[in-house]
Amino acid sequence: MDKRKAEMFLSSILIVLSVFILTSNNLVEGGVETDLGSLFLPRSVALIMIALSIMMGWPAVKSFMKKHPINKDELIATEGFSGVLLYMIAMVGYWLAMPYVGFMFSTVAVMVFVAYVFGCSSLQDWFKVVLMALVIAIGIDYGTKHFLRVYLPSFELF
Repeated sequence: MDKRKAEMFLSSILIVLSVFILTSNNLVEGGVETDLGSLFLPRSVALIMIALSIMMGWPAVKSFMKKHPINKDELIATEGFSGVLLYMIAMVGYWLAMPYVGFMFSTVAVMVFVAYVFGCSSLQDWFKVVLMALVIAIGIDYGTKHFLRVYLPSFELF
């Protein structure tokens, strides 16, 4: 499978969904009312999704338009499903473990496991993975507590 076509397709779908979120006022019903408004979170996430989708899709579009030949790094291996199976096991384990071990620990553990599945090998890469996992987990926990007033599960010994 051609990675460039998959990236262009996925980024296009994400941009279309994000534009729908930005333009739809019907998403308010049942939303959490905060000081920033009930559509603040969906619209800010939609803007972030658009930015990340453009960052993902633009290099693929440039390479596709210049008609560069496909090298081996731009092919997605589709034989074998062990990685997909491990990823699905990680997500189910995350869902089942979070109420017991808390959001912070389970999120960092799953992110490290997924990095292992994707082949993270060097010590420097592991440092980056753990640092990124901690920053993301702490950022999500802080954002949900302070902006949404939603408390994620935390680990309690007793």
